[in-house]
Amino acid sequence: MKGSGNISEMISQQFRIHTKKLGLNLEKFEFNTSAFERPQVQLKLF
Repeated sequence: MKGSGNISEMISQQFRIHTKKLGLNLEKFEFNTSAFERPQVQLKLF
């Protein structure tokens, strides 16, 4: 989801400025999704 307009651009600029100032989002990393698996059988609720 991405906004548009002046307010959206201002929020985006503030986010970029503060993440750079605080040293956040400097390195990119890959998520490991191997620990997440869909159950093989549907569980019963009742």
